[in-house]
Amino acid sequence: MFKHLWKFWPRKIMNILSQAKIPIMVKLFFTFLILLVPVFVFSLQLIEVGKNEMKSQISNSKMEQVQFYKTSLEEEIERIVALQQQYLNDRDLQKLSSLSSSLTEYERTIIINRIYQKLTVLKNSSAYIEDVEVKIPSINRSISPTRYINEYHLNEDLYTNEYGVILKNDHMFLTMAYPAVNAQTPQFIIEIHLSISYLEQSLQQFTINGGAILFNPNLQMSTSNDEAISSKIVAAFKDPDISQTEELSLSSIEINNINYVTISGKLSFSDTFVIVYLLEDKMVATMNNYQGYYWLLGVITILMTLMFSYIIYQLIHKPIKVLVHSFKKVEKGEFDFKIKSIFNDEFNYIYKGFNRMTSSLQRLLQESYLQQIHLYQAELKQLQVQINPHFLYNSFFILHRMIKYKHEKAEAFSKHLGQYFKYITRNANQEVMLAEEYQHMISYLEIQQLRFSNRLEVSIEPLEQKYKHIKVPRLILQPIVENAFEHGLQDKVSNGKLYTYCTQQMDHFIICVEDNGEMTEEIVKELTASLYSEQGEVTGLLNVHRRLQLEFGYESGITFSLGRCGGLKVMISIPMKGEYDHV
Repeated sequence: MFKHLWKFWPRKIMNILSQAKIPIMVKLFFTFLILLVPVFVFSLQLIEVGKNEMKSQISNSKMEQVQFYKTSLEEEIERIVALQQQYLNDRDLQKLSSLSSSLTEYERTIIINRIYQKLTVLKNSSAYIEDVEVKIPSINRSISPTRYINEYHLNEDLYTNEYGVILKNDHMFLTMAYPAVNAQTPQFIIEIHLSISYLEQSLQQFTINGGAILFNPNLQMSTSNDEAISSKIVAAFKDPDISQTEELSLSSIEINNINYVTISGKLSFSDTFVIVYLLEDKMVATMNNYQGYYWLLGVITILMTLMFSYIIYQLIHKPIKVLVHSFKKVEKGEFDFKIKSIFNDEFNYIYKGFNRMTSSLQRLLQESYLQQIHLYQAELKQLQVQINPHFLYNSFFILHRMIKYKHEKAEAFSKHLGQYFKYITRNANQEVMLAEEYQHMISYLEIQQLRFSNRLEVSIEPLEQKYKHIKVPRLILQPIVENAFEHGLQDKVSNGKLYTYCTQQMDHFIICVEDNGEMTEEIVKELTASLYSEQGEVTGLLNVHRRLQLEFGYESGITFSLGRCGGLKVMISIPMKGEYDHV
């Protein structure tokens, strides 16, 4: 039956959803809800069973821990009381308390030192003992390991000859008197001060997922920083419905809408109670049991997921796959195709919009490409005819003077000048070999160096053979060096320097033009921003940048930075890939 449903159910749902005009979000929501309802019901039941079992195990474990703590504390107090009783029969204490007047000062000192050492041993015998003090009314003195000898006077209000734990002024004592007769003033009193700090420290073992409280009518110790919670738990414990016997009892209480599980019991040596409380939510925070149920839940989830994935594949994955395949065609430049949807939903609308978009995109790309080609060709021709008249006049005037005075470099100057104007006025090819463009730049620099030989030094690195056959747009180098003369070196009356060199970084060939003019970071940022601005006039640098990107893509173009000599450094980047892999 399940096998039959596996084959029939998804197909039936697909037929219904393909015929109905239902939004995809609604289809996904109801499909997911129908398939996962059984999993949710089973999971809730499993979680509830696990919670109850986890609470039971943690409660039993914690009760054993509390019982061990309670028993250990009672046994330790009983051991201390037994040691205290042994000290009642100490001969030095009896002798000092009854025969002090007949002892010499030396004998009294020897006995006190021995008593002091014995009290020190008693104090160090247990971490629960903070101090031990022997009070001797007959000599009005007390002996203690921490204070040695102090003055003492018997106070009837504070004195009791009953032994056991006594709480006074937030302190706990074990007091015994010798002899233990009510009508008789004792010869000495042994008073053991229990350590409140160590009792609080011993409660810290119960701080995981809860806390612990040790209290009686005169004293309360708690591991919780929230005194309000501790007080409310103690108040609930005093309720007659909650057991206050020496046997440990387990109960649940609610405080501030938070459920607590409490384990409580009375200590045997005094009217003192211990309470350990746990937060129910933290008790069941993790569940590591019932792995078999989890495996069953995993199998059911996998089956439901497979069924759900099949439906998602039919509803979403296939249409998206068609759409992705269509986008890949568009990336390759294919626009003459249409896509259709078998569903009457959002994908049908997207497909129709995609078809309209490809048609419009094909038309716009053709128009835009033609416009850019015409624009850049017009800008290139404008750049060619924008020969600086001053450069032309000055060059011919310098040539005239060279010829007149029979200057030895007149021939070279005229040669470079002829090569320069021949290259500038040639319109046949829009692309040239990099070697030709580089030679044109050298001709221009040689002319400028002859013109300004008294204040200009030009350094030109030769172009390597492997780069000479790269095809580049015409006039991409001369506008760069011309810009360096007009803006970077125009104020240099001496020591002007201009460097041109080539390098290769990763898969890019870089031509660098650098001068030693005055330049700042702010101007570099303005020049960089001007390359991407749609406003303003089209300068020679912007024209070069656009033609490089049109030819080689957006990875190419011009970048600016501060040069090593403090001037502007212009870098022309040409990607070395595709048809230039041989380089």
